[in-house]
Amino acid sequence: MNRHVADLSVLASERESFGLAVQESLAHGVPAVVRRGTGAEEALGVGAAGAAVDLDGGADTLAGALAAWLEDPELAARWRKAALLRRWTLPRWTATAQTVLTLIRGRGPRYWLVPAPMCGPPRRKSTPWPAP
Repeated sequence: MNRHVADLSVLASERESFGLAVQESLAHGVPAVVRRGTGAEEALGVGAAGAAVDLDGGADTLAGALAAWLEDPELAARWRKAALLRRWTLPRWTATAQTVLTLIRGRGPRYWLVPAPMCGPPRRKSTPWPAP
């Protein structure tokens, strides 16, 4: 039995490199509210399957997005419909695995990102990938 168990996914992380949780929500037709400027925003996509909110000035914008979701059934229905449509445009695991394999085999970028400390952005290191 496949039944709908969530209405909305909220991912307000300050740092989110990719947004896999958002993609998983969308794959199940569940819209999301995410923090603007993170990888979760990219995962959300452009199909209006939720909202990306600016939280740098405080939580008021998140509260506003949640209030809009709760108080406007038409908005909630549009987000849900967009999430159901977005699931068909998400990258498939085979495509992701092929991209990773290409990078490992050295046919991708010749640099890698060093994990960032909690106080700053990722640092680019010009060390090439190891030879396969």
